[in-house]
Amino acid sequence: MERIETLESEKRRRQHKGRILETFIRNFTSSPEALTEFDEKLWTVSIDRVTVTTDDKLIFRFMDGTEVKG
Repeated sequence: MERIETLESEKRRRQHKGRILETFIRNFTSSPEALTEFDEKLWTVSIDRVTVTTDDKLIFRFMDGTEVKG
């Protein structure tokens, strides 16, 4: 029974992630080919959070969990 609950939870997590990615793709493909200015809508659907470290570096965490340090 516990295994079923674990799998159902994982299924819900993946479905949620899929909906987020679908929204990101839809918004991204409807944007102009080259961004010339900040796009708040694109930022909102692609960035989960930005962390400022103690040495003033930025860590961008995307909705899919990918992190980029800058």
